[in-house]
Amino acid sequence: MIDIPHSSVKSLSAQEFSATWKSYAELVQARLLFFSEINTMILKGKGDRAIFETVMREATRLAGADRFFILLRDVSGEYSFIGYDKDSDSVLGLEDLNPLEKGEFFKSAGELLTTGVGRLPEHSAREPLGGAPAAISALSPIVVDEQALGVICLQRIAPSEGFHSDDCVYLDALATQLSLHIQRGQLHEAIAANRRLAAAGVSKKALDRVGGPEKLKIIGSSYGIRSVLEKIELIANTKISVWICGESGTGKELFARALHLRSDRCQGPYISENCGAIPENILESELFGHKRGAFTNAHSDRVGLIEQADQGTLFLDEIADMSLQMQAKLLRVLQEGEIRPVGSSKKVKVNFRLVTASNIDLAELVREGRFRQDLFFRINGMVLRLPPLRERREDIPLLVEHFSRIFAGEYGLEKIEVLPETMQLLMDHAWPGNVRELQSALRNAILFSKGNSIEPSHLNLQLFPKSNLAPIEFYEGRRSIDEGALERRLLLQALAETSGDKKAAAKKMGITLRNLYTKLENFGIPKKKAVLLRYLSESKFY
Repeated sequence: MIDIPHSSVKSLSAQEFSATWKSYAELVQARLLFFSEINTMILKGKGDRAIFETVMREATRLAGADRFFILLRDVSGEYSFIGYDKDSDSVLGLEDLNPLEKGEFFKSAGELLTTGVGRLPEHSAREPLGGAPAAISALSPIVVDEQALGVICLQRIAPSEGFHSDDCVYLDALATQLSLHIQRGQLHEAIAANRRLAAAGVSKKALDRVGGPEKLKIIGSSYGIRSVLEKIELIANTKISVWICGESGTGKELFARALHLRSDRCQGPYISENCGAIPENILESELFGHKRGAFTNAHSDRVGLIEQADQGTLFLDEIADMSLQMQAKLLRVLQEGEIRPVGSSKKVKVNFRLVTASNIDLAELVREGRFRQDLFFRINGMVLRLPPLRERREDIPLLVEHFSRIFAGEYGLEKIEVLPETMQLLMDHAWPGNVRELQSALRNAILFSKGNSIEPSHLNLQLFPKSNLAPIEFYEGRRSIDEGALERRLLLQALAETSGDKKAAAKKMGITLRNLYTKLENFGIPKKKAVLLRYLSESKFY
């Protein structure tokens, strides 16, 4: 707990206490009853607004204060503010504070908030307004999982003395109450998300691998998806850079976020940017930030995305679109661990994990001279190869059920039935747009159906070319797969992911080494490691 240094904190006299309360014991009793009331509201599941307004109004009264402020950070790093004024008995917004009050409050609040947790709302640093009354404030952090997510503040306007030491203890106890309320809300949200995902057939083990269901909808039980999740679990708490490669629509950012949430950086920021969506002359400013006047229209300082990602994760999608010049600057950041904003002479230390993604083979770009080899070696400490939907078609029924349930809720339908013949068509298609395309196709089909069931005619199938792969038959909830083709593909994938280590590949597939050699013989796959690695590099099984 800290105090804004407008004045030293002093003890209030007995006469001042007795002006409102018959005895100090009566004040303590009133505060205890208030804590009991707050606990009851939390247990009954009252909303944030009701709890915050009750806390602010009663806390102000029981501390002999004039105002109460609450500042909270959400999962995206943005801050929300709510306040209370005793004289007007009204709730305050940021617009109700003058520039001096904003500046004083956010300056002191910033001392309680760790770096890298998001940007405070913009506030003025101008000189005090003439005639503005002096104030004494006491602040306490709202801490959840050992991280300050916000602050609460008691304030007295033009006081003769500061806060009593017991007021500070009282404020800390209130902050703890609000922390418990926030944690309880997060727990209920996680439980509800777990139930929704369990209904879609996603195992709890898979969810645990990616740090829980918060903001995640990784649907699938295929070997390809399980392999990716296992890698995420393996590398989550390391500092290794990760390159995610996969076709468009396979969910590269979803897995990047899963990696972040599973890591020990999960309490830090997650910052993402698509390199292909920003012109080169703007990308440098976006990544590194700039100082005021660095170039035309640079009217104020800007914190770059790399600095915003400090103590967290930076995800750069479509990194293959980054120019060679920008690649060199990014490489320097990774080597030195510091950035220099455009137009600045000072360097800023940064500590972040880099996750990149592309739908193009970066190794091929390196061979063509379009991507720096040294940067390539820096960013692909671990490769996560996301299988296209046509190679994990056993997951299609789970995805269909998942999206159908979501769209049913959106369109006010109790349940959407996908007929067996419709499912068969979905299983047979190539899905060049992968999961994103499947999602769009189902949404359109539900709109065309005008009912609770999706028939083959609702799919508008001429838009979707048929797969070249052997079809997977689907009937009455059962599937029969071209076992030979699928087994060969899984074998090659296991060998590729273990760099040709046959013993490790056998363990990954859950078979004996002798069995693996038999399969190599049956499928005509080379056994010598050097020849096998060349064979794997030329195979198009991803």
